[in-house]
Amino acid sequence: MIDLPVEIHRTETERGPIAAWLVPGDDPRDWFNEWARWRVPVASVRVLPLSGLGVLTVVPEGFRPVETLRAMALRAVGGRVFLPVCADVSPTLTESEAAALAPTDVALGLLWPGRGLVVPDCDHWLVAADLLAAPPEAAADWSVTVPGERLNERLTRVDPQSQPRMEDVLSDGRDEIGTRADLTELPPRPGEPGEGLVDRARRAIQRAAGGAVSRFVKQLGGKAGGAVGAAAAAGASGLAGAAGSWLKPLANWSAGLLGKVTRELEELRQRELLRLLEMLQRNPDEGLKYAIEMGDGS
Repeated sequence: MIDLPVEIHRTETERGPIAAWLVPGDDPRDWFNEWARWRVPVASVRVLPLSGLGVLTVVPEGFRPVETLRAMALRAVGGRVFLPVCADVSPTLTESEAAALAPTDVALGLLWPGRGLVVPDCDHWLVAADLLAAPPEAAADWSVTVPGERLNERLTRVDPQSQPRMEDVLSDGRDEIGTRADLTELPPRPGEPGEGLVDRARRAIQRAAGGAVSRFVKQLGGKAGGAVGAAAAAGASGLAGAAGSWLKPLANWSAGLLGKVTRELEELRQRELLRLLEMLQRNPDEGLKYAIEMGDGS
C-alpha cells in the first residue's frame, strides 16, 4: 500500500450537509455565550474540546442554530472525521479511508488547515454540564446565622394611622364651598352662545327675518283662507293643497328661527347659573367653590 499525504483546500461552495460546529477559543464562558445565541437545548448538545482550536459541538437532532457569531460549520467524512463544510481533501478519500485517518482510541478527528488531523482531549463525548464546576467551598461558618423575620407575601389591606371622622371630612369640605363667589370667573360651557358684536348682529338679523316671515305668513294665510275655503267648497282640492304645501314649511322655518334666538337669549340671561351647573357635573370639587353656602356657616 502506498501512503499519500492528504491535503485540505478551500472550496467556493459547501461540500456536504452540516454535521457539527466548531466554536473557537479556549474559554468555556465564550462557548456558553455562543451556544446561548443558537436557541437550542444547551443541556442536550454534545461537545469535544480541541486544544488550541476550541470545542467541537453537535446539536440535538432536529435543531439548527438560529444565529451564530463565531462558530464555523463542519461536515463529516466517514462518520469519524470532520472538516470545514467549505473544504475538501485531495486525493479524494473513500468513507473507509477517511474513517481510518482518526486513531481508533479517540472518538473522532478534525482535519484543519495548517494543523492537519487534530484529535480531541478526551476519548468520549461530553455534555455542557461536564464543563461546569461548583465554586470552591467557603471557609466561613454559616451555622450561627439567625433567620430573619418572614414578611407576608400577600398584601390584603392598607390602614391609615388614624381613621378620619365624618364630621372632619364634612368640615374640611365646607371650608372650600363658596370661596370664589364671582360667577363671572366660571369658564364658558361647550356650545355656549356668544355675546360679541357679530353674535348680537346675527341674532338681530335672525329675529327680524323670522318675524317678517311669520307676519307675512299670517297675513297671506288670512287673505288666502277665504279663497282656499271657497275653492275647497267648489271641489278644487288641488288649489287648497297647493296653498297649504308652501305656507306650512315657511311658517315652521320662521318659528324655528325665532325659537333659536329666544333660546340663546335665555341662555345668556342664565349664563352664570348654567356654567355653574356644568362645572358641578364635570368637576364637583371646583364647582363647589363657586356655590353659595347655605346656613349661617357655623
